[in-house]
Amino acid sequence: MIALPIVGFGLVSPLGLRPSEHALFARAEVGAAAPGGFADAAGERIDAACCPWIPAGAPLAERLLDLAGRALDDALAPWRAAGKGAPPQLVVCTAAPREGLAEEDRLAVERALAARAASDKALRRTGTASFFLALAEAEALLAREPDRPVAVVAVDSLASSEALAAYLAIAESPWDANLPRPSEAAAAIVLASPEEAARRGVRPIAELRFAAVAAGAANDDNDAIIDGVAMTSLLTAAAPLGPLAAVFGPHEIAGVRQREWDLATARVARVLEPEAVLLCLESDAGWIGAAGGAAHLAFGLAVARSDTFPEEFRPSVASPLGAWAISADGTRGLCVAALLASPPGEVARFGPEHDPRRATHGRPAPLRPVDRGDPAAPIEAFYSDILAGCLERLGMFLRHRREFPLAERPEIEARLLAQLDAIAEAGARPGALALQAEEDGEDDPWMVAAGALALAACEGPAFADELLDLLAAHEGGEDTLATVAEALVIAPHRAPVAVFSRLTGHASPFARAAGVEAASRLGLLAPEVLSRALGDTEPRVLAAALRALARGPRDDAAIPRARALLRASDPAPAWEAARLLSLWGLPDAYDDVRQGGPLARAFGPRALEILVLRGSPADLAAAQAIVRRAPPTEDLLDAVARLGSPGSWAWLVHHLDDPELDDAAAAALVTLFGPAVPEDDLLKASAWRDALPRLGVDLGGRYRSGQPWSLHAVAAECASEDLSAAAVVLRLDEFTAHTGRPHTVELAAFGAEPRAALAALTAAVR
Repeated sequence: MIALPIVGFGLVSPLGLRPSEHALFARAEVGAAAPGGFADAAGERIDAACCPWIPAGAPLAERLLDLAGRALDDALAPWRAAGKGAPPQLVVCTAAPREGLAEEDRLAVERALAARAASDKALRRTGTASFFLALAEAEALLAREPDRPVAVVAVDSLASSEALAAYLAIAESPWDANLPRPSEAAAAIVLASPEEAARRGVRPIAELRFAAVAAGAANDDNDAIIDGVAMTSLLTAAAPLGPLAAVFGPHEIAGVRQREWDLATARVARVLEPEAVLLCLESDAGWIGAAGGAAHLAFGLAVARSDTFPEEFRPSVASPLGAWAISADGTRGLCVAALLASPPGEVARFGPEHDPRRATHGRPAPLRPVDRGDPAAPIEAFYSDILAGCLERLGMFLRHRREFPLAERPEIEARLLAQLDAIAEAGARPGALALQAEEDGEDDPWMVAAGALALAACEGPAFADELLDLLAAHEGGEDTLATVAEALVIAPHRAPVAVFSRLTGHASPFARAAGVEAASRLGLLAPEVLSRALGDTEPRVLAAALRALARGPRDDAAIPRARALLRASDPAPAWEAARLLSLWGLPDAYDDVRQGGPLARAFGPRALEILVLRGSPADLAAAQAIVRRAPPTEDLLDAVARLGSPGSWAWLVHHLDDPELDDAAAAALVTLFGPAVPEDDLLKASAWRDALPRLGVDLGGRYRSGQPWSLHAVAAECASEDLSAAAVVLRLDEFTAHTGRPHTVELAAFGAEPRAALAALTAAVR
């Protein structure tokens, strides 16, 4: 066939109302909506994915028309934007009549869609793969009437009482164990002649280069051997178009579909690039029946245009992509398409889907949320649910960045950025974002951070105002402050100086403290602002100011203020003063803690960190006194290990029998003694008891990773990427305390910068 321009496409399912939403929401792990409303004869809820804006009791024809009408309108929008022209030639693909789907339903949908498109009639095609037949037939239709585009619509819904009852009546078998839940969808593709598209000024989105169908023996209703022959013939015919960089289809649907694809691609491996990505929309949207072929092509175009391919594989824009499906009767269908780049300076008319959001990669970027106007209440609720889910995952990934090993950062960051893109695509409004974050933040400090990051990432003064209001209304402690500061550090501020000026001068203590903390970490804290913060009366602001001092060289003028704050009634500034003086090599806090003074009692188990910074084997008795008074925690085990006394081995090994602390105890033993036992035996106390005598350690010495303590050993820990950011911060403090100069690495930064800076530490201490 000749290459045919694709000038519009639409896609609607429980995952979203637009193609770009499907690409960005699937990337953000949104999942299809399942609002309920369907139950079996016993009243048990049926797990079906369905569009929440369509009432559960709506007649099937009404559901199909709602789905198909939205997809068709979206697909025709670019053509209509170019001005009035000849009506499209319409092809409607639906399922064969079945339980719950009558011939009258199909006729009603076809007539209504023809009227909606101002077309004289709709051509009918049946089954999932019939979409590819319609694409192949479009060439002849356009040749006959070149001024009329061809609109192919495919729609199906299993979200009806009758269809679900029939679906549940099918006996389970080993082959359908991985079938997705029943769902519904519609997709539309509009093709035009190249000459007519150029005449009307409509720039093609993509180009259809191949479409065909082939009959296979195996289908959903027989036990014929699945041989892959039919799909092999289609792939062989498409192979001359070049290897496919991405393929969209039911690869993950067990049974005929998965087996047919595996056999065919094994025979015609050359049709795929070596690193080709295979994506299955139905894994996210659910089983969509006759809409599957069209939906996978529309999804593929959306993924390619939005650049939402998996991070490890992002093909070039020009790479061809494939879509395929298999009908219930065994008909196989395949098509190949490729995006078309817009020539520089070209002027063309664009429809609402012609300027999609591009996925954010690498680091957060300013986002402009979609303006959805004032949608109907059910649709507004649909987007609100998506927003809430994305915020929850955003908070989770912010926490993972802090608590998981640095080696896992790339994947975590990609998933975090996907949430921000989805929040903007869902049309987030500043008030709704702030309210959601405030409500969820009552139980989880990371949700406040998620709200702060989302508000800071979205462009517009209303978002900036809501950010300040969110922080001003919060009364969180040091834990919440740390999470919010982390979010503010990585946020893509358009005018950071203005933002932090408003924060550091705010009437709210929490907002002031967050502003001082984040501005200091970004190098934006003016000396006069730091001086003002050191004179503040609010403990959180004072603590943030002391941390800011610790990021710079020793300042003798600030020592008296720090010494005075050692006796502060609030533990937050008192602790930060003790840490600061210890980092600057001053013994005030160390002497007090070692002698069991007031600070040792006030700081509790945290006092052990002061002993770690000084690092003397003679501190074992003082450390034991602190440990005896404190309940065992993961942080305490890690601090004992970093203190470096081999004599603590028995206490650490004892906690291998505690199911709440066994992993932390094993990690602490590795910190102290290195990988002295095989990885599979790390949680076995007997393995450690057998291994430790062979190490030959000096019980009076100090160790790290099985070697006498040294800055080089600490640097190697940091560079290994096995530690979390929270763990690395403590080790950087050791560096600062032992070298007399600050070793500050902004561990919240995105990308490889933090890991590269930590790797450079080993060279710095040689």
